[in-house]
Amino acid sequence: MLGLSVTGTASKEIAIPNEHAQAVMNSLSRIRTQSGGCPMDLKSYPTMGWRAILGPASNEQLMVAEQLLTAALAEAMVVGIQRSV
Repeated sequence: MLGLSVTGTASKEIAIPNEHAQAVMNSLSRIRTQSGGCPMDLKSYPTMGWRAILGPASNEQLMVAEQLLTAALAEAMVVGIQRSV
């Protein structure tokens, strides 16, 4: 979900699988730094599970943060698969 504001900034929510929430939590500081200070948080909702909340930030910061978050999720999934083998 993408929320736009008049000031040229936007926010975005990204669903996080429950089994990878801890890996994402461990990566938030690094992602925040590498995305130019994009504000982000991880929240758990009773009916929707975990969500990464990105922004408000510029579209460029959001794009970088989302790419880094996706990479962190992919790495967590690979580690999870390797542990189950």
